[in-house]
Amino acid sequence: MPGNPTPTRFPETGVSDRDVTSVLGNLPYLDPTRHHVFFDDFNTYAAADWVVTETAGGATQATLSGDGGHLALVNTAGDDDVNSLQQAFPSFTFTAGKALAGKIRFKVSDATQSDLLIGLFAVDTSPIASAPTDGFGFLKSDAAATILFEVGTSSVYGTTAALATLADDTFYTFGWYCTGRAYVKPSDGLSYYAFDVYGGTGHDPAFITRLEVLTTAMPGATVMAPTLCLQNGEAVAKTLTVDYILISKER
Repeated sequence: MPGNPTPTRFPETGVSDRDVTSVLGNLPYLDPTRHHVFFDDFNTYAAADWVVTETAGGATQATLSGDGGHLALVNTAGDDDVNSLQQAFPSFTFTAGKALAGKIRFKVSDATQSDLLIGLFAVDTSPIASAPTDGFGFLKSDAAATILFEVGTSSVYGTTAALATLADDTFYTFGWYCTGRAYVKPSDGLSYYAFDVYGGTGHDPAFITRLEVLTTAMPGATVMAPTLCLQNGEAVAKTLTVDYILISKER
């Protein structure tokens, strides 16, 4: 930690985020029921937890040795071969007035000759070929190393300008935060974030912009799932390596 700061300690009292009259108001810790959280750090991988879509036999999904826990999606050597994972039991919807956030760290072996769709989307067995009905997330098209953020409903998506230009086999961290409120003031609406991770420098904000125009195109009542999708842009196998994925929804 920078400067090795001394942590604030509450050894006897604890910390609460509930009123004293609440049923959990006297617990000495924050109320874990306030948010629904999905977080996978990929120390382990169980195929039964995911809907796995492979367009060609021989594709694999497996954990790798590496600091922080890594999951590798490796597809086969055919043009447009797809390797896709979506949470087996979708459990997130967009709700007006409720905050919804996501954060993902990943790298791809070929930043140009590959397609990516990563984030929170409605379940779809061909999520790149036909856009899922609803979702929030990050898109990279074939023949381009630039990554975009998109959000939409009923298969109609609003898409941002490029967040960043990816390099081969280099980890990046991307995220979004949606207040769930219509844009009225700067603290409302939907923000997206991009971070480049350089050796020894940690996470440095590279791009932060509020998406006022997209607050009118939020997903509907469709239940969505954490999604990791890789598609080849040429007849050469590609690898998507995911460090972690976090989705958090205010109850």
